[in-house]
Amino acid sequence: MLQRFVELKDEIKCAISNLDSPSRLAIMNYEWDVCESLIMVLESCEEVTREMSGQKYVSGCSVLPITVGLTSALNEIADPAYQQNSNLKVFADKVEMCRQELLSEITSRLANMENSKTFTTSVFLDPRYKLYLKIKQLPTTQKTRHSVGDCDDKRTQRGLTIYVTTGRNGSHQKTE
Repeated sequence: MLQRFVELKDEIKCAISNLDSPSRLAIMNYEWDVCESLIMVLESCEEVTREMSGQKYVSGCSVLPITVGLTSALNEIADPAYQQNSNLKVFADKVEMCRQELLSEITSRLANMENSKTFTTSVFLDPRYKLYLKIKQLPTTQKTRHSVGDCDDKRTQRGLTIYVTTGRNGSHQKTE
């Protein structure tokens, strides 16, 4: 809604100027700039919402990559180089507070997500995210190896070779 509001900026200014008392309802240029910067902050949240709600059956393997992607996008927005490349004129304190509040809520609510064996294993087993464990050095990579390797079903474990990225240099450890 805010994005549509900014897209129709000229029409809204024209409509407000035709009113009897336009000075009370006039929106200053600074306020338009604040709206544009707020759109930049909320855009990544909207993308995540569309991705998750657009699927008929949301799988657990998407939770970790999407959460990490959202937090990194919110962190990237605070970078002055990113703001300059995005042609943001103003990044107000209120918008920064909104960004920080979103980031802190996401971090606090989903802090233990990377420690979950269920989510880590599902990311590990999903071929869509095969590079995720190589790019993001999860602290639970060893746990993933153990939880997959400690199968109760011996027939499943026989002949199964799993490569897990363990070091910063991308070295692989083979488990059988």
